[in-house]
Amino acid sequence: MWRTRVSKVSNAEIDLFIVLSHRKLTNCLITQQGFTFDREKDGVAGTTVDFYWIVPYFYAVFLDGYEIHTKDRQQQKDELITKALERRGNLVNRFMYNPPLSKQEKHHICDEIEQILRIKRYKPRNP
Repeated sequence: MWRTRVSKVSNAEIDLFIVLSHRKLTNCLITQQGFTFDREKDGVAGTTVDFYWIVPYFYAVFLDGYEIHTKDRQQQKDELITKALERRGNLVNRFMYNPPLSKQEKHHICDEIEQILRIKRYKPRNP
């Protein structure tokens, strides 16, 4: 198996989820969604998406910390993962940040997510 357990959720992911919740952008949202790929075809075995809006949105969001995701090898892997998800009909956004995630960065990321979801005709859950 490519991954036996999900690593600890970052503080940035928790903070972003709180803002998304306040904006009512959590309908159809799954956090830490695992995907398995064909290593020969896709070049990677799988990934865990930080925020994934399922049917009908098919929207994957990654929060990528600069420390790890600016290294050449990781950037190549991230590109393979993005392409594999896109081949499966998903829209993929990656947001780079330098921990800790500032309030301004959180709101900027949520603004971009909200804009994409509006384009996809997002419908919040009824109260």
